[in-house]
Amino acid sequence: RPIINDVVVLSTVLDELRALSIATYNRVRAIVRDPARRWFVFSNEHHRATFVERAAGESPNDRNDRAIRVAARWLRAHLEPAAVRPVLVTNDEGNLRAAKADGVDACRMDEYLRVYSEHPELLDMMGNVSITDRSAEDPAWAGYPEHLSAVQVQAGLKGGLLLQGTLQIAPYNYLEGSIYTAFPDGKDRRVLVVGREHMNRAVQGDRVAVQILPKSQWRRAPSAALVDEDEDAVVPKTGVEKESDGGQAAKRTRLADGSAGSAAAEDSADESEFAKPSDVTDDPSEGEPTGRVVGVIRRNWRSYCAFLDPNYVAKGARASNAPAT
Repeated sequence: RPIINDVVVLSTVLDELRALSIATYNRVRAIVRDPARRWFVFSNEHHRATFVERAAGESPNDRNDRAIRVAARWLRAHLEPAAVRPVLVTNDEGNLRAAKADGVDACRMDEYLRVYSEHPELLDMMGNVSITDRSAEDPAWAGYPEHLSAVQVQAGLKGGLLLQGTLQIAPYNYLEGSIYTAFPDGKDRRVLVVGREHMNRAVQGDRVAVQILPKSQWRRAPSAALVDEDEDAVVPKTGVEKESDGGQAAKRTRLADGSAGSAAAEDSADESEFAKPSDVTDDPSEGEPTGRVVGVIRRNWRSYCAFLDPNYVAKGARASNAPAT
């Protein structure tokens, strides 16, 4: 975007980018050639003060991360007389922690973009690209909420407590989806589904059953995009929040009897306040209806092609994949 200027791109980063996506690499090169943007390339791999040798037992990725931190420290010292304080922007959680430990000013991309408060669309376009290992950081993570059975979904649909539609993922943020469906008043409306937990393992093109969230959780600002949710960041259920098997069975029994709302409301502070499709109106002051996936009626099965990078797998916290198109 022309909004972001005065950027220093390290040659280490350019080399990695060229290996990952030649199209993105060419776009960055085009920006560098535009003098109005003030993007500069620092050849840290060919500077005696910033070049680093790969240590014994160090992976290429770890070496590159270290080279980036060394270059960031050198740039800070080099630009200090000009009263310029560079900031390292990275979404690699490990590199971010190491940079801060080394005294480097560093932040995540979403944190940096919040500086441009007059351009909230930048956050909308970014989505979530952080690299974390949720299971290692939070052993209490209980996983995604269980999908309702086919019988429960049908009971909820017939009882007017659930809606169904085809999930469409937003092209600018894969943490935001929506369905278009008919409501009891005969009007077709959009229902937003935001966040991994609310998407509940549904993907683009799936036919899903959706429960309307309480009106207090409906979205009222178009720019209120979810951008900083960690990978697989589902709310852990511990202690009293965990349901026994008997509780799950009772919930399924209630839904089979037609009480789908109470059966599906399990993770909100306003469990008794879940809205019904019949409660939805066109009043703009209420915001846009927002829901969560409680079941998948029909999967949009398709084939994928992917690869694993051994350099990333060795770290235990990264994996690369490339879906076929």
